Amino acid sequence: MIAAYADKVKGMLSVELNAGQMVEDVRLAVNGKVKVEHFGRLGGIVFTPDEVLNALKEKMIILIRMTRGSKADEILTLVFMLLAIAAVVCYFAVSDKAVFLYCGGAAIVLRLVQYVLRYIH
Repeated sequence: MIAAYADKVKGMLSVELNAGQMVEDVRLAVNGKVKVEHFGRLGGIVFTPDEVLNALKEKMIILIRMTRGSKADEILTLVFMLLAIAAVVCYFAVSDKAVFLYCGGAAIVLRLVQYVLRYIH
């Protein structure tokens, strides 16, 4: 049941009245297709609907993080490729190699930022 929804949602929030024993089972069920976050507490105090909604809003930033193939990832990849091509052209066409270094350096920094955004959290 959970796996069927993995293709239809951007992320899942596992709301539990425990320390998070079920969140790993949900992660296994979605098989890495979406990000799964945990919201829970101990003591048996039942969540109000507002608490669940607020937790979902807070975790939404984490749930919609940049993943490989997302629009943000595709845009950063495109900009990286353009900068890399510009660097190669500048290396052969411009006598001042500083332009090559700036374009190449910007491409490398952009790619590093992209990897950090993918794997942060």
